[in-house]
Amino acid sequence: MKPDQETQAFLEKTRAVLDQSVQELDTATVSALRRARAEALESHRRRRSAWGPLGAMAATAATVALAVMLLLNQGPTEPPVALEDMALLTTGEDLEFYRDLEFYSWLADAQQTG
Repeated sequence: MKPDQETQAFLEKTRAVLDQSVQELDTATVSALRRARAEALESHRRRRSAWGPLGAMAATAATVALAVMLLLNQGPTEPPVALEDMALLTTGEDLEFYRDLEFYSWLADAQQTG
């Protein structure tokens, strides 16, 4: 069997065993399980609804406050590389020089070091 087929066979066998065990439960146990499930669902609904719109507004306010703090704490920055590239591309100069820029940089470093 392939791994997928083995996994599928295992899941089907597990499902059959669990279904069989559910059918063998007595009425009192089934009733207790249903009550516990209903209580859990109700508890989840109450927790979710308590934070509903208020939680969303609090999260939004916290995000905005964090963004403002980050923006205010930034010092002077250099323009992004993309803007420098845009200025380079709009000059209208020949771009052949820039294709070998790494070589020219190496050459300048080699001349400075001797």
